[in-house]
Amino acid sequence: MKKFALLLLATCISAITIGDIIDTQGGVKDKMKLMKARMKYSNEDYKAALRLYRDVYLTQPENAELNFRIGQCHLSLGDILKALEYFEKSYKLDNFLSGIHLALGQAYHLKGDLTRAVEEYNKYKSKLSAGKLAKDDVVKYLKQCEYAKELMSKPVDVTLKNLGSNINSEYPDYSPSISLDGKSFIFTSRRSDTKGKGRDNYDHGYYEDIYLSEYDEATGGWARAKSIKGRVNTVFHDASMSISPDGQQIFVYKNPNFLKI
Repeated sequence: MKKFALLLLATCISAITIGDIIDTQGGVKDKMKLMKARMKYSNEDYKAALRLYRDVYLTQPENAELNFRIGQCHLSLGDILKALEYFEKSYKLDNFLSGIHLALGQAYHLKGDLTRAVEEYNKYKSKLSAGKLAKDDVVKYLKQCEYAKELMSKPVDVTLKNLGSNINSEYPDYSPSISLDGKSFIFTSRRSDTKGKGRDNYDHGYYEDIYLSEYDEATGGWARAKSIKGRVNTVFHDASMSISPDGQQIFVYKNPNFLKI
């Protein structure tokens, strides 16, 4: 068993090429931390990867590649401003760093700075061959930016209203859909009572489940939402997309941890 464990570790380490390891003067310990960080990141455990990268950062704050990797972790965890801070520092240290323009474009895109996002996306796009461009998502990102600009140029006045404790919770509640008769209301939530009580390694939030509420004509409001009955919800991600007009069918998104959709 011991021999097998050693062989497995050797296989994992050999899967990471020398070019994948950040050049550092920190010695063997730092290099091992960097390899572990890359593996954690590949497994979508971004918080663990970030902790390891930060350890090395203490002695290598001017390492362009390390700043880039820390920025990637923050971007994956949804901290856009932190991601930009490290991406921009990385670019100042090495403006030829592979992937930096795409990363900056994505961060500016998520921040809502569409003009800067388009600039960075185009810089990244200009370096791609025709073959690589045909397989790359950057064209899609550019179209998203242009579409967003168009919509933002024609703002719509809306009022957002909390539906109260029967529907809203302290956790993320989103993707609502109401049946045509206005009596059935489904939505997605990441609450602590999710089936299985599991958390996603991506952001450490609870897995998504689908919740249902029925309109109560006696009270003139929505009844307390409950996890939808049956086998719809699993111990992994289950999210609502829409509901059929008659309220008898729902369209769902599922993403078990062993399947990428």
